[in-house]
Amino acid sequence: MDPLKKYKDMGLNGEQLYQIELGKKNKVNVDVYANAHFTWTQMEQIRLGLEAGLDVSIYALSNIPADEMEHIKEKLLFQRDNPDSIERVVYVGNGELQVTRIISFVGLTDRCGVTTLIYYLTKLLNELRHETVAVELNNKDLVSFNNEYCFSVSKSRIKDFLLDHKSAEFILLDNIQFEQADETFVIYAHNPIQINKWQKYHRKEDLIGKKLILNKSIFTKSEIEKIELDIEQQFSAVVPYFNEFSYKNEVQTILKLLGITMPDPKIKRRWSFGKKSD
Repeated sequence: MDPLKKYKDMGLNGEQLYQIELGKKNKVNVDVYANAHFTWTQMEQIRLGLEAGLDVSIYALSNIPADEMEHIKEKLLFQRDNPDSIERVVYVGNGELQVTRIISFVGLTDRCGVTTLIYYLTKLLNELRHETVAVELNNKDLVSFNNEYCFSVSKSRIKDFLLDHKSAEFILLDNIQFEQADETFVIYAHNPIQINKWQKYHRKEDLIGKKLILNKSIFTKSEIEKIELDIEQQFSAVVPYFNEFSYKNEVQTILKLLGITMPDPKIKRRWSFGKKSD
């Protein structure tokens, strides 16, 4: 009897059947991925995960592309082999996958607004239901905002802090250079005096390839373009001076760098004497 007949009757093609055959040969439960909704490349990633002894239910979903399955599989392998790592993959009940992202914000000069920017980002991300914490080292600037999601720790405790907050979607680092950060955003000097001071002691080549944010900008569009020509790189985001009432609008460009978009404002209806008006 053909051992693959059951799967041929399901309408699987030759490449899909080959993944079934390999799975049977390596003694894994092929029924986990024996589904016509999976492409053969998706089947391959599920099979490899099963062969490695992973809980593939985390990514064995037909709406997840094969390359993303591979990324998640590698994360799971790393997590299994390095249990004390900050890496974390979370399975949410609706099938959505979340990976903790560590973002480092580093200022090029003094007083370029890194801490204030991080505070408002942390505040807004939590308001948008993206669990976020922020941390600074041996300082009290960030925690002075009295926000429950802002912390200060010693350098020796930074790894413990990251481990303690593995459930967060974002961990924002205030002026902390961290090798394992997913991304590093460099906050560029915000006025002519600071820019000239920085350029006196540094090379513009040091900025190449980094995501630059021009914060607390006082420049016009043409002046910004001139700065970009001078440093031979474009700003990933430009943030003007803002306050408690305008931060939601001003930091949206940073949210886009994180892959977050502001929800469309709901249409508000006015009611008058019990009647709805346009």
